[in-house]
Amino acid sequence: MSIYIHPLLGDEEILPFIVCGIGSQEEQCPIKRRNGYPLHQLIFSRKGTGLLHTPDRDYVINEGDYFYLKPNESHGYESTCNSWSTDWILFKGHYMDETLIALGFDRSESYTYKNNPKISTHFTEMVLNLQSNKPGKGYLASSQLYEMLIMLQQNKLLSDQSHTNTEAHIMNPVIAYIDDHYQTDISLDELAREVAITPQHLCKVFKDTLHMRPFEYIIKRRLMAAKKLLLATTLPIKTISQSVGYADNSYFGVLFKRHEGITASEYRGARNSSDSTIQSKNLK
Repeated sequence: MSIYIHPLLGDEEILPFIVCGIGSQEEQCPIKRRNGYPLHQLIFSRKGTGLLHTPDRDYVINEGDYFYLKPNESHGYESTCNSWSTDWILFKGHYMDETLIALGFDRSESYTYKNNPKISTHFTEMVLNLQSNKPGKGYLASSQLYEMLIMLQQNKLLSDQSHTNTEAHIMNPVIAYIDDHYQTDISLDELAREVAITPQHLCKVFKDTLHMRPFEYIIKRRLMAAKKLLLATTLPIKTISQSVGYADNSYFGVLFKRHEGITASEYRGARNSSDSTIQSKNLK
């Protein structure tokens, strides 16, 4: 069941940490925000997998992972499976930037919490508190948020100490490599060497994790870069095609139409339209 709670704020506005929204999304829709969102965000992957796009790189978000998003920073995320369920927290505060940095939240990035059921339990307690009618729930939510951030920071330290090269995390260096080299001809052998496994094993892990083959993701990454250039520049489409790795402009056009449903020229024609419509219930 999807839950959306946006508490009315009163005296809580003076607190260092202020919970502005909390909830759960059963069917996570694609989110694209070129100008970011004005609040800090924590998004937890409760079920299924997704992809997170940040200015620095893309991240594979597996079940049991979460990601932090800084305010007003371009980002997007989308499901890679039939059903991606997420939990989310929106927050702000006074003079808390130094505290967040000290806790390790200095940039938009993904982490894991799946080995710590206390974090899921704590999230549920926050929801129940803000659903209640008891006085002072906003103050309690502030305390719960701070405790949540401490728990997540401790969990990161433990994860770093016991990190192993599991299948769930093999993909992150592969995705990072694709992000850095998508304009070039990337071979399966290159990708496999990045994580010291066979090309066959890489294909299997890629398919199990992202529900697509490596070269399908490369196409997706190239088209994402092309769409940014189409909207942000006046470069000829042929130049954009070459800059994202396609020397054959005709082939690029066929791929773009197949994956986006419209031609590159038609997509560029939408440059003056507003950002992708996001239903109010998904403002998180």
